[in-house]
Amino acid sequence: MKNIFKIKNISQFINESDDDSIIFSRSQIDKSFQLIILYPEYDKYSLFKKFFDAHGLGFIDVRKKIIYIDGSQMEDLTFDHLLAIQAHEIGHYKLKHKGNYSRAQELEADIYGIDTLNRLGHTKAAEFLSDRMYGMYTKKEIDTKRDKILK
Repeated sequence: MKNIFKIKNISQFINESDDDSIIFSRSQIDKSFQLIILYPEYDKYSLFKKFFDAHGLGFIDVRKKIIYIDGSQMEDLTFDHLLAIQAHEIGHYKLKHKGNYSRAQELEADIYGIDTLNRLGHTKAAEFLSDRMYGMYTKKEIDTKRDKILK
């Protein structure tokens, strides 16, 4: 098993595959979502690579409630990073975003994710997502969207 998150307790993952190139788990944010981490060694990785290239470290199939994470990036991530990705992707689902996401929808998913992470006590993960958000958007954009999302 690869040391995927620099965490000591890998038992947080359930339904692990015997194949190190793909890992299945329930989301640690919302158990109704499936989490799949795909490593480049996975025989179908190339089919997913274009989505990772377009969407970053992860993306969600909102029809199936599956979050896909790019395993090639896992060496640089902590468990809190993984929580932040999940919360952001779940935000897209909860906010009923579809297709290619606009800049506004990405901001909305960040705001939703930060709120979710803080409510669940994952403050470090919320900080990662907040740092990303404040690096990409103005305070005015954030405040306007926050009022809309968290009403």
